[in-house]
Amino acid sequence: MPTRRLCLLPLACTALTAAIFVSCAPAAVESPVGAAANPIAAAAAPIQPALTAAQREPYLGSYSITTPEGERITFRVFEENGMLKGQPAAQEALQLIHQGGDTFRTEGQYQYVVTFAIENNRATSFTARNPSGVLQGVRIP
Repeated sequence: MPTRRLCLLPLACTALTAAIFVSCAPAAVESPVGAAANPIAAAAAPIQPALTAAQREPYLGSYSITTPEGERITFRVFEENGMLKGQPAAQEALQLIHQGGDTFRTEGQYQYVVTFAIENNRATSFTARNPSGVLQGVRIP
């Protein structure tokens, strides 16, 4: 029986995709479309400008995501070995690769775009985009 997880599902037709909450087997997360099979994803490879600790600081914290089904998921953003990482509750963390400004892509799945909103030098929320919809993450105080 499938388990309910926050899954990053690749869409071969677009460079704008995002995390969506769906019923899926773990294999669905482990089989992203590779750049060779997806020229749009290849064109969207990360630029990865280095961020200093001070530049990473505004994003650190926990965010609450409400799924289309009304469930709440906590998404934690933290530092590890000088890298920014994102982790949905009870799942593996992925590196958030800086694309410039307040925009990031996820490690190994570069078609996923996450953009943070910054107020007073602190991220207050983020938007994850997908042609099927948009998810919002709001910082937990």
